[in-house]
Amino acid sequence: MVYLKIMHKVPRYLILGQASFLFFAVICFVLEPRAFLENAPFSYYGTHRATFIPYAIGILCAVFCITKAATIIRDKNDVIIRKALFSLAVLLVGILASPYSVNGYFFAAHIIVSILLLSVVLGVSSVIVFTRDRSAKSRLFYTCEILTVVALVLSQGFVGILHVHALAELTISLLFIGHLNLTFEETSHAAIKDSRSTNRLQN
Repeated sequence: MVYLKIMHKVPRYLILGQASFLFFAVICFVLEPRAFLENAPFSYYGTHRATFIPYAIGILCAVFCITKAATIIRDKNDVIIRKALFSLAVLLVGILASPYSVNGYFFAAHIIVSILLLSVVLGVSSVIVFTRDRSAKSRLFYTCEILTVVALVLSQGFVGILHVHALAELTISLLFIGHLNLTFEETSHAAIKDSRSTNRLQN
């Protein structure tokens, strides 16, 4: 039960990481407001000298919080989530280390890392919704995540149907955090219910 109480800190750290990143993203926007007007991703700020430092600080804050959240997870049933969070932290560093405007190689590396990052998010969400939490709320989160990824793809420059690139990036991260929080809450409720049932049988 103590572990379940500690697990509630995982979404809190993820939210803190997201909030920290957004704080520095707002600073970047003030310094370089053209990004959203040009339908650019957040990583656009990693390609300009004026915004690179606040952008890097925001990314590293998120990496620290994600890593901190991952270290809390120790239950064998959550090993996939733990590994996914560590992977996301590494991939975010990869995003930071591959500014796409340097040359074609950096651009390709940036695209590959971005695809891997989204794959991890959708992969973990798929595992959750098909093997762990099949509730209506979980399926709703999963559906919204897929739709957001579709919107993200349609906002790419080579498609250009939508213009919500940065918004879609923000939305998918928030949906993922919400999905994890729901999963931990369901696990906690189930454990409490089992504990009460066991106590009744013993009494």
